[in-house]
Amino acid sequence: MTKPSFRPKSPLARLATCALFLTVLLFTACQKQESIEPTFSSIWEHRLSKSCANCHQPGAQADQANVHIDFRDKLAAYNGLLASYVKGLTGSTTCNSVKLVTGGFPEQSYLVGILVSAYNKNNFAGQIGCQPINDHIEGQYASPAEQEAILNWILSGAPYN
Repeated sequence: MTKPSFRPKSPLARLATCALFLTVLLFTACQKQESIEPTFSSIWEHRLSKSCANCHQPGAQADQANVHIDFRDKLAAYNGLLASYVKGLTGSTTCNSVKLVTGGFPEQSYLVGILVSAYNKNNFAGQIGCQPINDHIEGQYASPAEQEAILNWILSGAPYN
């Protein structure tokens, strides 16, 4: 019984196989694996400053909807997230007693309800009728790596790091 051979017979086929192999190898080696640390700096750099700052700044769409948080500046974004309660277009006034970020408690942090799909549910943070609004980011939940980093950052107390 002969063993099947996967070796191309013609020189042109060998060259094409080699070129394909090198292309795949090069493509895989050059792909940048983006790492997101569970720190505010990393989350701000990878997510908040890129995906949120266009609408969340003075005079922009979210500001005009009475959602006053500015993601253009890292320190201003941090202070706004930790000091602010939900207001503006939430779909429900029952969310008004929920903070945007409550250090140590992702299940009580409105930011988590918006960016982490598993947390976006009715009666969020134990508030009857509170449902984090996500119409403005539909289909744009944070990536699994971003979700993990956000959850771990908040679980660690949401420090400015």
